[in-house]
Amino acid sequence: MNPTYLNGLVEDYCELMECVGKGSFGAVYRAIYKKPFPDISPNASINLEGIVAVKKMKVQKFSEEWEDVAREVSCMRDLSHPNIVTLFSALQQQDTITLVLEFCVGSICDLMDVINRPLFEPEIAGIVQTSGKRVGAMQKKKEMQRA
Repeated sequence: MNPTYLNGLVEDYCELMECVGKGSFGAVYRAIYKKPFPDISPNASINLEGIVAVKKMKVQKFSEEWEDVAREVSCMRDLSHPNIVTLFSALQQQDTITLVLEFCVGSICDLMDVINRPLFEPEIAGIVQTSGKRVGAMQKKKEMQRA
């Protein structure tokens, strides 16, 4: 799998703000979009304004993790659906791959913290329905998000 990556630093395009999450691959930052990305995919030309998410992943080249990220980029590059986070750009600098994504405010866990109660069945049904639409859109593209 060999998706198209831009060479360079995300800091050339975005001003990184606070870290909003960390995982086994790396970290996600809230960032302010500064200037246009060269056009590498249909989503790259979207007129961005304001806040984006920057996912920085340090992975060894040509490892299994590297291939996983390459599949994610290839899958997301051409997807455009209201229930799927938009990938605006992917950059590579040595062993670091950086994805610039649509910024999504909150998660289901955040929602439960705010409402301070368990979700009711209709609320859960709405979440499941939205997730099903996302999976359906990906299946139409013959792609599948890893769990």
